[in-house]
Amino acid sequence: MAEDWSGFAASGVVVNKAQTTIIDGQFVRDITTDPTDRIFVKSIIDIAHTMNMRIVSEFVENHDVLETVQSMGSDFAQGFGIHRPEPLESMVSMTTAMRVAGLD
Repeated sequence: MAEDWSGFAASGVVVNKAQTTIIDGQFVRDITTDPTDRIFVKSIIDIAHTMNMRIVSEFVENHDVLETVQSMGSDFAQGFGIHRPEPLESMVSMTTAMRVAGLD
């Protein structure tokens, strides 16, 4: 079960039993230039880790954002800065080739 923190801003507080917390891209995308977003994301990461949750940061569009969320303790990242979307068939082929090569 995952919790998407986009609802956090609207509702004020989210209490649940999720094991993974997703920080919405609206807070992540400007993290390198917006001090409020930076403080918000770091706070959510710290709170979630205190609750033994893993963190996924959305909208990681470049290396600077990736380095920033990684340095804050985000456990996972997703976005064009990690990998562009592509057809599932291509991903399955790539994964199969990596397994054959022993790179998984």
